[in-house]
Amino acid sequence: MMTLTEYPAREEWGRLCRRPQNTGEDITATVRMILDTVRSKGDAAVQEFSARYGGGKPAPLLINEEEIAGSVKSVPEELKDAIATAATNIEKFHKAGGTISLRTV
Repeated sequence: MMTLTEYPAREEWGRLCRRPQNTGEDITATVRMILDTVRSKGDAAVQEFSARYGGGKPAPLLINEEEIAGSVKSVPEELKDAIATAATNIEKFHKAGGTISLRTV
């Protein structure tokens, strides 16, 4: 969680400006733990980590049918067509045996 420090004394400036001494391995291990927990606990884990690292609880993760319908109506037809075209192209690419390399955590 981020700590807000207002008007620190001059002698605190050096300490406050120091960067954390985390290694890449520390960060990778933390990210892996977060992803594994979210995979196993789902939305409850997202809520927990949002509170821990973001400083607050996010809005509910589920939306109702009315909100979905309103959102669908707000998307321009041109964008819906572009998304449908992209989806078709992705399907064709994969059916043709195309692959791409992705680096995963």
